[in-house]
Amino acid sequence: MPLRPHRSLWLCAVLLPWVLAGCAVELKVTPPAHAPRLTGDWRLNQAASGRVDAAVADLQSQLLKLLGHGHTPSAAPGGGTGGTPRASPTSGGNSPQQQAPAVVVSAPRVGANLVEEFLAHVPEGNDLALRVAPGAFTQQTGAGAEHCTPGVLIAVTLGHVGADENCGWNGRAFVVRIKPEYGPTLTERYALASNGELIFTLHLAGGGLDARLVRRYRRTSRPPPSPLPTAD
Repeated sequence: MPLRPHRSLWLCAVLLPWVLAGCAVELKVTPPAHAPRLTGDWRLNQAASGRVDAAVADLQSQLLKLLGHGHTPSAAPGGGTGGTPRASPTSGGNSPQQQAPAVVVSAPRVGANLVEEFLAHVPEGNDLALRVAPGAFTQQTGAGAEHCTPGVLIAVTLGHVGADENCGWNGRAFVVRIKPEYGPTLTERYALASNGELIFTLHLAGGGLDARLVRRYRRTSRPPPSPLPTAD
C-alpha cells in the first residue's frame, strides 16, 4: 500500500530472474452488487487461523527447493546445485543464456528478504479495523493505518525492483496487489465467509513459489489500539 515506506519489498530480482506474465487479475474500482460489508472492527480468531510460523516454514522450504534446483544467480538454466550465488564471469566461454546476473548476494540473504517481506504484510496484533468507502480503502492495526485508492496504479521502488501497486475488487473480495518487474507477486485478499467472519489471505506466488497465510477474524465492538507516537 502507498503508506508502507518501511516495506522494502525485495521480490526475488536475483533469485528468480525472469518476468512473470499472464498472471494478473483485473481489479475493479466499483464494488459488486450487494458488496460484502468489510468495514468494521475485527478480532483475530486464533483457533481458526493459520499459524504464522507454519506459513514461514513452508515458504523457507520452498525457497530451499528452488535453491537446490539451481534457481540462483550462480546457476545456469536447467541445472546447478544451489549454494552461494556469485557474479557472472566475464570470460570462460559461457553462453549469454548461461551467464548469471552480475550481482553478488548470498542465497540465505535473498531468502531472508522474502521471508521478512512476507511477515511485514501480516497485520500486527490481534485487532484489525477496515474502512471501505468509494475511492478509499484503509486497514488499521495497533501499528498504524495503511491506505490505498482503488483503481490507482502506483509505481514504486521496492528494494532494487520496480513494482506496480494497485487495489480494487476481485469478485466479492477486496485485493491489494504488489506486482514487481521480476519475481513473485504479493497479494492481500479480504473477503467474508458464510458465517460472517473476515477471511484475510496473504499470498506470495510466482516463479516457483506459492506461499500463503489465511487468518480469520470475528466482528467486534473494540477497535484496534491507537499506535504509539514515534520519537525523532
